[in-house]
Amino acid sequence: MAYQEPFLRGCKAAGIPTRVLDAARALQLEPALHPGLKGAVQVPDASMDAWRLPLHFFAAARAKGAAILPFCQVETLRQHNRQITGVQVRNLRSGKRQTLSADIIVNAAGPWAGKVAALAGLDVPVRPGPGVMVSLADRYCNMVINRLHPAGEGDILVPQREQTIIGTTAWIAADPDEVQLPQGAVGKLVSLGARLMPALAKAPVHAVWQASRPLLCSSDTDDPMRISRGFTCIDHQAQDGIEGIISMVGGKATTLRAMAAEAADLICRKTGRNITGTTAATPLRPYRDILQTAETWI
Repeated sequence: MAYQEPFLRGCKAAGIPTRVLDAARALQLEPALHPGLKGAVQVPDASMDAWRLPLHFFAAARAKGAAILPFCQVETLRQHNRQITGVQVRNLRSGKRQTLSADIIVNAAGPWAGKVAALAGLDVPVRPGPGVMVSLADRYCNMVINRLHPAGEGDILVPQREQTIIGTTAWIAADPDEVQLPQGAVGKLVSLGARLMPALAKAPVHAVWQASRPLLCSSDTDDPMRISRGFTCIDHQAQDGIEGIISMVGGKATTLRAMAAEAADLICRKTGRNITGTTAATPLRPYRDILQTAETWI
């Protein structure tokens, strides 16, 4: 309860509407909540389908003429006179290699952004921050439920179709390709989720997955829960004297369109184009559009 007032002040400063609820009203809205809760704050929230979301972007990009090359890993950044001129990629399914030329390379490789930049001798301040999520095989809530405290592990419940997702754990990894599921992670998440909704303690587990956040490095802390989810767009010509490449580092799914807009604006400035950005007002394409043409990706 001590966190409620600073939370309300933070929401007001950010322009987020709030509605303070007593325990009875909160339990009326979400009956599966812990019966011992003391109060709640209702805010506008939403959930997204993490599996379909990228497909919306692929479909929108394809509609604008983009070529999508799945399963392709960047092996080499081609460089001439301190300018990146293209990339060599290898298809991990077929083993075939191909070279792609470009005026500007955008390194938007998430937790792998450091590895990609290193191919050109560049350093970007990104650290992989893996986390585990657990999906339970029933829907126990109809709204996103967050524990009202500073960000921690196992403090969010997200309803999705006929499932409830518990998130998440967090730690720092040295390499996004060398991440192992920590022992006891699933039981830990279910236990923490059950503090919010006791029925989760006996719910069957439907699925478990993990992914690495691209955390923007900070010298202030090594705690992955305290590291900012902010982002930065690096012009390597201005920072390192290497032209033809920019790196988008940090961020998360909820800020990805803002990240795209900032990267596109930088590309326009660097290529002498005075174009007003349309990212914020452009609807994405249905994810089914890309599924219908998946055989033409490569």
